Amino acid sequence: MASQRKRMNKGFEKFREMFRKTQQEIADGRRRVIDYSGNRIRANAFYIDKGVLLYVERIYDPKTGQTYNETDGREFKVHTIYENQQENDIKLLKSSSLPYMIKLGTGRWLLIWMM
Repeated sequence: MASQRKRMNKGFEKFREMFRKTQQEIADGRRRVIDYSGNRIRANAFYIDKGVLLYVERIYDPKTGQTYNETDGREFKVHTIYENQQENDIKLLKSSSLPYMIKLGTGRWLLIWMM
């Protein structure tokens, strides 16, 4: 069963300001959007999927609860916060065709780097 986004009822205010600031930094040229073809997802990083800005709050092992700074080949979950006030826990799966398949849809992920 694929994970489902749900509305974040509590705690979104701190993320709202982060999203606003990131959008402004992109518009001002202090950040740039680049194609991301890598296979590692990092925690505390912004991505774009299908035109929606999202923030990877944490990467964790659902069996132990241990958190990681980035994926490293195990089956993890990624807790994401979306700019439209939704959140999701996405399971990363090992795939034969790609290093990782993200159960998020067919949208391409783009990484946002600080200039």
